Amino acid sequence: MTHPDDDIDARLARLARATERARPSAGFTDRVLAGIDGAPGKDWRSELPRVSRRLVPVLTLVAAGAVVWAVHSARAVDDALVGSFDAMEIEW
Repeated sequence: MTHPDDDIDARLARLARATERARPSAGFTDRVLAGIDGAPGKDWRSELPRVSRRLVPVLTLVAAGAVVWAVHSARAVDDALVGSFDAMEIEW
């Protein structure tokens, strides 16, 4: 009876022989590191489109609410002013 690990060891040895020549090309590490060093840094302007996709709908709702509140408040102020005009007495 064969040991189960013998089969795995043989398969691993065959895989190691088959991939023995698989290596990165010369200068691969240097090119990767140079690419990382030369990568542009992220600033707030590069993140603006992503953030605005979430922020613009919320700000639109806030602006609509502010307009409704302003119209409602203007009506309330107008009603208060008209009521005060009616209460004034003018002597001739």
